[in-house]
Amino acid sequence: MHHQTTVQSLPDEILSHVFMHHKPFRVNDVDITAWLSIPAVCRKWRALCLASPLYWTHILMPNPTYLRLVLERSREAPLVVFVNTETDDLECIAALQGHIYHTKYLNIRSVVGSVRWATAYQYIGNILRQPMPAMRGLHLHDYSESDSPHQLGALHGATLPSLPALHLLDIRGLRLDWETPRVAFGQLGSLHLEDLHLADMRGALTDMPNLREVAIKVRDPSPGDALPPAKSLVWPRLNSLELLCSPYAARAFWEALSAPEPAQLTWCIDQPSLDDIETISQYEELLRDVVHTRISHRTKQLHQARRLSALMLTASRTEISFNWSEDMLVHTSPNHTRETDTIPYTLSIKFILPFWPDSIRAVPLDGIQSLCIEEEHPWRTYYDNSGTYPAPILLPHLRDLRVLVLHTYRVNSPFLQHMATHSDELLLPHLEHIIIENTNLLTGAGNELLRYLKRRARSSRWLKELTIRKCTMSRDMVADLDTYVRLPVSWDYISTTVPL
Repeated sequence: MHHQTTVQSLPDEILSHVFMHHKPFRVNDVDITAWLSIPAVCRKWRALCLASPLYWTHILMPNPTYLRLVLERSREAPLVVFVNTETDDLECIAALQGHIYHTKYLNIRSVVGSVRWATAYQYIGNILRQPMPAMRGLHLHDYSESDSPHQLGALHGATLPSLPALHLLDIRGLRLDWETPRVAFGQLGSLHLEDLHLADMRGALTDMPNLREVAIKVRDPSPGDALPPAKSLVWPRLNSLELLCSPYAARAFWEALSAPEPAQLTWCIDQPSLDDIETISQYEELLRDVVHTRISHRTKQLHQARRLSALMLTASRTEISFNWSEDMLVHTSPNHTRETDTIPYTLSIKFILPFWPDSIRAVPLDGIQSLCIEEEHPWRTYYDNSGTYPAPILLPHLRDLRVLVLHTYRVNSPFLQHMATHSDELLLPHLEHIIIENTNLLTGAGNELLRYLKRRARSSRWLKELTIRKCTMSRDMVADLDTYVRLPVSWDYISTTVPL
């Protein structure tokens, strides 16, 4: 550069922070040459990048020599570290042991039982035993072919040390010793646990004064397991809760929970096996009990009418959806207001494949104002194992529905087909807003949506809003749809290729 610009006049400290928000390797998984894009602009920027510890805080591990250079240049700056035991050099993992004390985010992924796993975990065990005073986000993901989670205590007796600054904890495929006195999570705000046993809900889990977001997959208790005492989970600031479990585990969890009404509650229902019809009837009765007595009565809006405000049905979800991006810069939590009464309450219940029509009958459909449907795979019944769709079962009972969200991932949408061809003028009489996502609107689904909007307009029941996201469509289709909606159609982009 041969002339002075506003950017060039900025102090070096400000430029360093700007680089941190725009460097292209924030997700830690791209080629190392991406590091060169910023320092290649000019000599001043190159010198600034090489000298700034902040520029070297997102750790890539291509080889031990390069990693040692990066760690040296990062000095005492807070690190963001991603470790994959199947692809990263074992010497790189070993080199991290001396730098965990100034690591801010640590993400470890491994495959239990693989050839490299045992050696890698010798180093990881040493890492987890060291003090972590700066650790704000900790992700430990172990994947294996076995359904049983790996015991973290098997790492040569390693248990997590005190983590005074920890805000986010994400554990998958591992079991922690929650009763260890050294484990302290006083500042924890987000918790994601898979394969949690009800007997584990003790110790550090019982008192988390700052916990706001929880997503857990709870296993059914075995005979003889000690259930957590009633009202023993004291989470006074809980705002968002997502559960994946059976009604039996859900009932035990609600008995143990002592928390305010979460503004966002999602329950992914773990379905029973298909072998025993008597078990299915017992399951349905338990499902109804949990929905009515353990969930609906907890809300100010629903405790009298026992109605749900929202319902989500999915044919493909097999695990809880709460997931944090690899980009650690997004983990700064927003300021939460104490005026929880101003937050709209949302309850979602997700039925996992195979679709069970009787489960729908166990839920109070009257009063549902928001419905989300995923149509990626055919829905199947328990009884005849034939492909069936829930549209004829659901739609006639959704008299109070205001918002309909469709994720079809298909050329044709059985829901839109039923809505477009059904002759009942009272079908969805209060529907105001349709949201279509990941759909091919160039052919079948688009034509069915247009037919439905035309039919509503002819009967003076115009749709108020239509939102289209990540769909394959044309500008002509948007113009046609816009004709039959009161407000302008909202869409993100025009694409003529099928979204992945």
